[in-house]
Parts: sequence; C-alpha cells; structure tokens
Amino acid sequence: MGLGKFLRKVALTSALVGSMMPFYAGATEPIKSSKLSGVERKVEQDCPYVEEWTKTFKEEGATVYTNDMTIDSNGDIVFAGYTSKNHLDVRVEKTGPNGNSKWVFEWGGEGQDIAEGVCTTQEQGETFHYVVGRTYSTENGKSDGFGLKLKDDGTSVLLKTFGGIKSDSFNSVCASENKGVYVAGYTSVSGGDSWILSLDEDLNTNWKKIPSQDKYESFANSICQAQEKDGFSFVGYIVDEYDEDILRIRLENFDSNGNQRFAKTLGTEYSHASKIIPLSGGGYALPGCIYYDMGDLEFHLMLVNSDGTSRGKQLTWGVRDNYNILRDACELNDEIISVGEIAGEEIGSNERPYVVGISKNLEFNWELKPENFKYSKFNCIESLPDKEGFIVAGNQGAGSEAFLIKYSLPTTDIKGSYWALY
Repeated sequence: MGLGKFLRKVALTSALVGSMMPFYAGATEPIKSSKLSGVERKVEQDCPYVEEWTKTFKEEGATVYTNDMTIDSNGDIVFAGYTSKNHLDVRVEKTGPNGNSKWVFEWGGEGQDIAEGVCTTQEQGETFHYVVGRTYSTENGKSDGFGLKLKDDGTSVLLKTFGGIKSDSFNSVCASENKGVYVAGYTSVSGGDSWILSLDEDLNTNWKKIPSQDKYESFANSICQAQEKDGFSFVGYIVDEYDEDILRIRLENFDSNGNQRFAKTLGTEYSHASKIIPLSGGGYALPGCIYYDMGDLEFHLMLVNSDGTSRGKQLTWGVRDNYNILRDACELNDEIISVGEIAGEEIGSNERPYVVGISKNLEFNWELKPENFKYSKFNCIESLPDKEGFIVAGNQGAGSEAFLIKYSLPTTDIKGSYWALY
C-alpha cells in the first residue's frame, strides 16, 4: 500500500484529493533521522498530572467512537464521532465537568454517517455546537460533507449537506470571528483537493475555496482561527510533484474573506500533521507522524511561526517498526501536551494510549503511558478552563467503547527525573 492510500486510513477518510505548488519552507531534518529501533533521551520529570476520573461510554451491541472534542467555558465536554448502529451513525454526547452524561444526539441514514469535528460558539448569548463530517446516505452512494448545528440542550437546529456527484468530506470545524464557522475537508471535484468553506449561523455558504485545484493532490485535516484574529489557518498534507507516495505537511492561511495570506510546505519527506494548535504568543504546534513503511510510524512534532515559517527544530521519536502517532495537542502551563498512541517496548507489541509534555523549546518534560489500556488510543485533548489539568478522549477495546479521562494537578508537586528508552 502506498503512503497516499495509507494516510487515507490514518485520517479516517475515503479519498485523497488535489494540491498546490510546493513552497519548501522550513524543511529541516528531524533531530533523529536514523532508523534505529531504540533512541535514548532524557525526560526531565515524572508526569505532574494525576488521573482524577475515567468515564466510559458504550452502547449494547455497538461500537462507540470519538473523533473530536471541545470544552466550553463552564467545563462541559462535547465529543463527536459515530456509533455502529444502523451501519454507522453520527453520535454527539455532552457531559458535565465531572464526565457524567447530559445528553446524546444521534443521526444517520441508509449509509455510513461519521462526525469528524466539533466546536462550540456563542450567538446572542446562546451556546451552540457545530458538528461536521461525512455522510454516505446520498442518492449516488458517494460521500458528502455535512454540517450540523445543535442547541446546548442537544436538540437539532439545522442539518445541511455539501458536495456534488463525487466524494466530498468535512474533517474539521472552528468558530469564525464573525457569526458562523470555518470548515476544512476535501473534494474530488477535480481529482482531489483541500476544500475550505465559510458558513454563516444558518449553515449557508458565504464562500468556498479549493486552494490547490488542478495542481497537486492535497488534503485538509484540521482548521483553527488564525493568529491574525481575522480568518483561519489549516493544516494537512500535499503530494510531492515528482513522487505520489511522498507527502509533506501543508499549512495555509486565509483572511475572513477567503484571500490567501500564505501557503507553506513543511517538514521532512513522509511527514503528516494531524492537527493545528494555535499557541499563545503566536505560532502553531503541528503534532503528527513520520511514515517510513506500512506499520512503521514515528511521532513527529514541529512548531511554526504565525507566518508559517518553521522554527527550525523538529522532534521525531518512537518505536521503530511499529505504529506511533500524535493525534492532537493542547497548550497548558507553558508547555505542549500531545496525545496519541504508542506501540509497546517490543517490536510488534500492541498499541496503547500515550501522553507527552514538551517545552516550547521542544525539550521532553514528561510522558505517560497508561498500563491499564490495551488496544487503545487517545484521539483528542483539551485543557480545562482553569488551566489546572486536561481531558483526553479515546477508544478502548478495538474501538468498542469511548472514554474520557480527567488529569489534574495534585495538591503537592510530583518531581523527579528518569530516562526513557525506545
């Protein structure tokens, strides 16, 4: 299987599409570029956060899967994904700050329907939740992107689909500085391209862009408000113009009217960014992976400035010949905390969840590999409003149930140092 086909699976998508002329900015070598199975590095301290509670979410005879999560200013948690009932149906759940469920919303048709992104907005003093993803409940069986707007009590306000006769999908959503949201995904209208839309509060299209149309294949994974406070930035990947199995990270920035400020191609060969995380003080964190071969992925994290230029240093680490990927990150207490899944210490062993704390100088601070989870992974992380901890969302038991875990700072500091060997 080629890299392009593999990353469709990583991103849980059904097609690759389109791209722009590469601009090779900041394509520096990672700290560890060798293919050794073990790399020794110093971790400065034990994990300073402790598990406060764990909540699981399951349905009898069905798989419950979570793809994205948001936390509002009150600490309430909304996570979105799917349930395997009726083929696959969209599933959105809200809990209180303690993880206890408040409501569940499910929607689906005759085909597979999957939620990929969720965000929370305030409109005229009311709270709304926007959910995006892809639906195969279409007349021609191809996927369309969908937008779903929910009230804070879980009742549906609007549902609209977007797309044509070919495969289209939404992968990520963020609130706009005006009313409505920005959405990122892909469209196969011209063979395969990143697809960006601005939607108003009624899910009407203000404008839409296919930035890389008729150039090289590209894909938009994640979108966030721009550091300029006007518009957005999105991250994904772009196919090399000479070798379709070589991908690099693609970062693009637009103003609120859809005018492009910059487009950068970043990272080393085979680098992939799962999310884009805005940082206080400017710039973005891009967690993801480096792909060497099928089943052989290493963690990858890089930081970029607000203008899309690389800050130079990149981190690549993990167990060689195994599956290691960072899926999300957040900024908390002046460090970047990233989550994903890690292979065991022995080659070929099972994956389990992984959390790592890294300084803004890209130095390892601490890491956490929960021993009580097997065949599991962390998909999402959000910091708490009080900045005293974070929530992670993931899946356990080959995805049969979703879970939330709250990690918080203890009343006394946990300090020390140890060495980690991969």
